[in-house]
Amino acid sequence: MTKEVLIHIRGIRFLDEEDEADEPVQMVTYGVYSYRDGVHYVEYVEAGEEDEQDTYCTLRYGSDFFELKKKGELNVHMLFEVGRKHQTCYDTPLGGLLLGLEATAIGLQEAEDSMDVSVCYKMEANGEYLAECDLSFHIESRKTAGQAV
Repeated sequence: MTKEVLIHIRGIRFLDEEDEADEPVQMVTYGVYSYRDGVHYVEYVEAGEEDEQDTYCTLRYGSDFFELKKKGELNVHMLFEVGRKHQTCYDTPLGGLLLGLEATAIGLQEAEDSMDVSVCYKMEANGEYLAECDLSFHIESRKTAGQAV
């Protein structure tokens, strides 16, 4: 995979027992990919809206873990490992929220010029169950993405 990549991000929450989902949140952005010591890294920027500052994001993942760090308008360090619950503080301009995150599945599929990474997890806010969530990233070499247009 090349260093310059195109990233398709999709997140969705399932809020109730009937599995009705919120509208998915989707975003496409450019980023930088690297692979060191058996771990994949992807860095990208989420552009802030109007008066908001940009958020700088770093993904770090392998076959058995997924980590997402955000710094900027929103600050969070989310770590996912199947069968383990992790807590983190989600800092927003309106204040902080204590999140509990428990991964139920982590997926990683690699090809020569692309990669699919996903995590399914349960989320708690301040100790109360909030939702089940799916977060997925399709990462492809920027040169390959340009050929598909």
